[in-house]
Amino acid sequence: MAAKLTLDDTATFTAPVEYTVPGGEKARFNVTYKWRTSDELKEFGKQFGQEGGSGLTDAEVFMEIATGWDLKFPFSEEAVTKLTQKYIGIAAIVLAEYFKQHTASLRQGN
Repeated sequence: MAAKLTLDDTATFTAPVEYTVPGGEKARFNVTYKWRTSDELKEFGKQFGQEGGSGLTDAEVFMEIATGWDLKFPFSEEAVTKLTQKYIGIAAIVLAEYFKQHTASLRQGN
């Protein structure tokens, strides 16, 4: 099915994320991300190029980019905090996928 283009400011998109848990097994789940315009994405991304990082916690970064997931527990600030505390680096994986999805058409030569 072909994607439909929209000018809706509240658009979201869903993408799969893969995280290697201790022991080497892969955990796969879908994250529903907030859509950002080109200018919004550039502004948001600037904070991660700064020396010393963004100043945000992993949970805050996750909440800045996501609106949901398909895990067996509800998406909430408390759940995101627990997830990012238990699974070291998962917020970085989710953030990398966010930028990858936003720039996918550039890599595909569209």
